[in-house]
Amino acid sequence: MIDEWDAVFRERKDDERDQRIYLDFLRDWFKGKDYIALAYMTGILPIKKYGKYQNDMTTFESRDDILSLLIHLGYLGYDKALGEVFIPNKEILEEFKNSTDDKIWVETFKSFRISLKLLNAIWTEVS
Repeated sequence: MIDEWDAVFRERKDDERDQRIYLDFLRDWFKGKDYIALAYMTGILPIKKYGKYQNDMTTFESRDDILSLLIHLGYLGYDKALGEVFIPNKEILEEFKNSTDDKIWVETFKSFRISLKLLNAIWTEVS
């Protein structure tokens, strides 16, 4: 468990060298290590690649950026074995259900289902 993992970025905003050293340290300590089953890091900033670090929480380049932010904020978990994200507890699951239980979401989810069917049809045709 690491509390305030992002302190280096908040306290040394202009020191890119120290930020890089710190991120390399974290990467070497955690990435691909058999002894790490779970790492829990708290902070207010999302983890991004150094050199492209964004502090505004609104600049995203891919869906992985958004999922990573939600994981680091604790709204999602990540199952490495399955390569999938999941809602980590009942409280967050209930909030998700409540926030999407409005009639306005019916059409949105309908569009998602249609898009998913189209993507599956394309992937099936290509492979």
